[in-house]
Amino acid sequence: MKSFGNFLMIVLLLGVMGWGGYYLVQNNFFTPRENLREDFIGGIPGIFRTPGGNLEVAGFKAVETFRSTSTALIPMTDIEIPLTTTRSLIQVPVVYRYHVRVFEEWNIEFQDFTCIIYAPELRPTLPPAIQTDSMETVIEEDLMAWDGEAQVNKL
Repeated sequence: MKSFGNFLMIVLLLGVMGWGGYYLVQNNFFTPRENLREDFIGGIPGIFRTPGGNLEVAGFKAVETFRSTSTALIPMTDIEIPLTTTRSLIQVPVVYRYHVRVFEEWNIEFQDFTCIIYAPELRPTLPPAIQTDSMETVIEEDLMAWDGEAQVNKL
């Protein structure tokens, strides 16, 4: 009996809320028609120049990989010492971005009902953004190799 009373109370509450929402929408409570045009006109964005004068238009992420292999040599010769090879690897995500300079000449042509804009050339934004928080380093050293950290630091 108690659950039926709760069910009835919920149905009644939902009905009142539905009727109230319908009433508010029908009487334009949320969007008064007379203010709609004024709000739209006041919301037109302004265009401004950025300090660098660049419009960023494209970008992509890539993973760059750097590898190095070194083997110790007998001094004064080119003979490799066995079991002294070190292999180092660094993988780091890089974000490359491209921009168009706003202050350069932009040519505009009108043909029929079409506007054609010739923008300046696409240029890379330098330097690329290296995401060091996701950088991975791998060092593989043979039995008698000892310079793995130095190899990674060189890379």
